[in-house]
Amino acid sequence: MGFLSFHGRLLFASFFILSAWQMYNEFGENGGPAAKAFAPMVSDFQRLVKSNINVDPAISAKDIVLVSLLLNGIGGLLFIFGSRIGAYLLMCNRVLTIALIWHGYYFNKDITQSAFKAIPTDFVLNFALFGALMYFIGMKNLILSKQTKRKLVRPKTA
Repeated sequence: MGFLSFHGRLLFASFFILSAWQMYNEFGENGGPAAKAFAPMVSDFQRLVKSNINVDPAISAKDIVLVSLLLNGIGGLLFIFGSRIGAYLLMCNRVLTIALIWHGYYFNKDITQSAFKAIPTDFVLNFALFGALMYFIGMKNLILSKQTKRKLVRPKTA
């Protein structure tokens, strides 16, 4: 069971690690193609924050790519070895960089255009990855609670 569990985590985390590796290779001075894709989304996000709470966030698309790279890389490596912290990091990446910025941008656009046909599929994929990470954390908590219940301390009799 441990062998299959490790390889399952390895295959699951490879999605995140390979994504981080590709971002790292393409990063460069301007953040690479990922930063170009995030640039209009970050500007819309900044405009939304400024209009709602009157704070001008000093965030750039390069910063978003760097945070995503770090969360994917570190979270994926920790997840391979069964760490809940790794799962939490990967969940943070799904929520912060993907759901709030990437899909939040497209929910304000006209999705009847042909360029936006893959967006619901990507959103469902990210939603499924988030659910798998929640399942992992829930199973880890269940296993830990069962282990603590089994180990009863019995006093030694003389």
